[in-house]
Amino acid sequence: MRQEFFVQGAPPKAEARAFLNPGTPSKTYNSEVVVLGTTPPGTQIKNLPKDPPSLSLLSQNKFRWRLGPMTAGEVNHHFAQVTAGEGSWIGGYDIYRGHSIELALLGSVLSPWNLVLYRFESQYWFERFLGISSSFFRERWGIGFSQDSSLSNKASSPSLTLTQVELTIRFSAGLNYKDPSWGMKLKSSALKLASSQVSTLGVGLFYRGPSGLWGTGRDGWATISLDYLLPSKTTDLDFKGVIQGRALFERRVWSKYFFNFGLLAENWGALDVARTDSTERSKVDSLQLGLITGLRVLF
Repeated sequence: MRQEFFVQGAPPKAEARAFLNPGTPSKTYNSEVVVLGTTPPGTQIKNLPKDPPSLSLLSQNKFRWRLGPMTAGEVNHHFAQVTAGEGSWIGGYDIYRGHSIELALLGSVLSPWNLVLYRFESQYWFERFLGISSSFFRERWGIGFSQDSSLSNKASSPSLTLTQVELTIRFSAGLNYKDPSWGMKLKSSALKLASSQVSTLGVGLFYRGPSGLWGTGRDGWATISLDYLLPSKTTDLDFKGVIQGRALFERRVWSKYFFNFGLLAENWGALDVARTDSTERSKVDSLQLGLITGLRVLF
């Protein structure tokens, strides 16, 4: 616990200071956090005169402190009045609130399909997944939604919509856009190609961390991902699976807004599509390369 002291007179001795319990978080996704602490005999802690009530005594030497509301993306400072004997000082505690929600609107071009797509992404990160307090479920889990839809109407370019819901798991605990981490994704996907549709499952690996390409500190980030959608088949669509790779570089342009730019590589294997107007079948079999760009915002 880091404490700040604004002292008139002699500095407080260690045995007269208030302490927060071990394990008190220094970062969170929540807008408010309740922490517990103790005071030694003869020491009292209370709210600052102009602050709303946030401290309450549980017993003679134990207290509860409600920290918040806090601003996302910032280190939030909290202060309390501590007295011992004739001495009085202000103790402070800092806690960082992360961005638990991200939204993105992206556009990409794939070749040789000459396919133009727009992509909508949303992601939510849980402070405690399923409300479980275990460290394995704290600041590791998220849920996401994305949809890729083609804008091309050329006969040579397939009309494509790919909708995905995914469960995201960080290998190391931490906050989004603050702590780097590798992770994995479990995906449920629905692919619509022309008038044919198929559902499938998938898995993926990703890394998100700071990047010096477009800035330092928290202004430049990179997200590298590799996904695989499993083969699936319906009466009019034989989907052989797809491998998708993406390297996305992000630069903070203002506050919580990031400009995105990156590269795509997708191997669609073979898509065996039954034509709706005849018994003929057509195959789409190609490695696609492309560029992606857009804007991402954090909440």
